[in-house]
Amino acid sequence: MATQNKNKSNEDSQNKEGQREIAKKNFSNPELSNLALAYFVHQDRNGYGENCDSAVEQYKYLPSFGGANYVAPNGREYGIVVSALLESRSSGSRYSGHVSESGIIEKAASIWNDSLIALNVEDVASYLGIGLEEIPENFRSKSIKELATSDNEAMKKLGQNLLGGFLNGYFVPKGVSEALNMTAEESKKGLEGILKNGLPKKE
Repeated sequence: MATQNKNKSNEDSQNKEGQREIAKKNFSNPELSNLALAYFVHQDRNGYGENCDSAVEQYKYLPSFGGANYVAPNGREYGIVVSALLESRSSGSRYSGHVSESGIIEKAASIWNDSLIALNVEDVASYLGIGLEEIPENFRSKSIKELATSDNEAMKKLGQNLLGGFLNGYFVPKGVSEALNMTAEESKKGLEGILKNGLPKKE
């Protein structure tokens, strides 16, 4: 019995590590992240407004739409548009699929969010550039999901705060800021063109 329990524990650990590696690939995929960002911002348009929504569409969503892939739990890589179309087929009937843009970005957001909660605390810390020496050792190898669903209220609160803080306090604002900066850079180029080409030439 002890041997069986040990084998099961090792198997669970290997499965968790495999899920974590897949999650890291999806989480760090820029195209997938950009589609997820578009979903989160569009869902919160009252908070971000039309200018932010438009900037994310122009500089994050559109450049990423055609090339967004993700790694499935089986370890295989799929194009998110193709995957969404296949999943939308009626009873698996060939060519019966139909999917909207909103459906595609919602799928991307779901994959990205599932990837985030599968990461260990040390993965998130590394992504944020926070040294591990600043994090209690007993938390480092725990996934965000483990913390957020813990029976221990303190750990549960920590996991939920980490999840919400990363998504709403860092990932989305950072992405929106980058998109707005790109908007400003394009506007600057337009103004340079006006100034250089729009002024009358000296006789």
